[in-house]
Order: sequence, then structure tokens, then C-alpha cells
Amino acid sequence: MEGPREGLRHTALFGDGMHRLLLAAILLCGSATTAAFAAGGGFSPPDSMAEFGSAKVQPGYVQFCDDYYDGDCGPYSVGSERVALTETLRKKIHEVNEAVNRHVVPVTDKELWGVVDHWSYPVQRDGRLYGDCEDYVLEKRRLLMEMGVPQHVLLITVVLDSDGGGHAVLTVATDEGDLILDNLTSKVLPWHETSYRFVKRQSAADPSRWVSLRRSVPLPEEVPVAGSD
Repeated sequence: MEGPREGLRHTALFGDGMHRLLLAAILLCGSATTAAFAAGGGFSPPDSMAEFGSAKVQPGYVQFCDDYYDGDCGPYSVGSERVALTETLRKKIHEVNEAVNRHVVPVTDKELWGVVDHWSYPVQRDGRLYGDCEDYVLEKRRLLMEMGVPQHVLLITVVLDSDGGGHAVLTVATDEGDLILDNLTSKVLPWHETSYRFVKRQSAADPSRWVSLRRSVPLPEEVPVAGSD
């Protein structure tokens, strides 16, 4: 049987029809549902992650930018460091997280690209999208930017799961706390309500810089986020 790698199309290189259809579906849906957010009231300022100095840029992100995506990796203007968590933004975050999780088929980078860790947008084959965890993150980030969410509050984040494996999630830095979009759940959770150990993420001041999220804990040089999760 032909694997996902055969006949794949890179949405950013060879046309992004599936991406556009996904964006259109989100915009047309206009779901008022916010049940995928954690129950309870608003998030308080302490619900934001602390940063502890510089961290090594994730190698996959460097490869992503070097390959094709200078427009998504260059400097950006930073207004307010955080975005107001309005009801409209809540809906956008929920709808994008749910839509990408539903439409992208999880598959390993080894199957798609023949290597352990390769960052890209989800790739298209036979009318379907395939991707690893970081590919979900990149697509959610792209969709939210196209829906007007400032790029500097959409931070690619590396975490460790309960087994010590590397995983990528998207952090949205809001004035009520840091929210996590994850391909493993339709729920959008405050960062501290996840089961992850947070390692590092992009800087809100410069996407080419990364910051540590761990106090007094040596960071490994590289944290592969391999696997389809």
C-alpha cells in the first residue's frame, strides 16, 4: 500500500487549496461553542509562564525557516505583549484547534520525510492533510494569524510528556494567561492544567530567539519532537 510520503504535496510550495478550504470552513462555521475551554472563570495574570533566560533555538524551527518560510520567521512588530482574551478570540482559538485536529491525519516525520524530525506545514495527499505534532502547531499558528491574531502572541512551545518524550504545542499569550493548543486534545487549557513539563518556547519579542521555561534545570541541547503523537 502506498504510504503518505508517496505523492505528497507541500501546501506552501505547490498550492494551499486544502489550507484555504480549512480556513473557509472555520470562518463559515462561526461556532459559538466555547466548551472546549477549561471550565471556570477567567484566567488571572499568574496563569502566565515564567521565562528564565535564553534557550537554544529548536533545530526543527531553524530548518523550517531555512527551507521555505522566511515570511513566517522574520521580525515582527510587538505592540502589547499579550492579546486581550475577548469572547471573539476564545471562539477563534477553539475553532482553529478543533478544525486542525480534525482534518490533519497524524503521521510521523519518518513516514512523511524519511527523517526523525522535519518541520513543515501539513502536507497534502489525495485530498487529505498529514502531519506530525509540530506541523499541527504551525498550521494553527498560520490560521490564527490569517484571522487577525498577532503573530507575537502565538508561540511555538516545546514540552516533555509524562514519558519524557518531546512534543510541540502552541501557546497563545493572552492578558488572562497562557493557553495551550494541542493536537492530542480538543480542549484549550491554561498551561498549568496540562500534564506537560514545559521546556522552552519562542520569545514574544523575536521569533528567532527562544527562551527557557525551566528554572535551574539544565536544558538538553536538542529536544526532538518526533512521532505522530
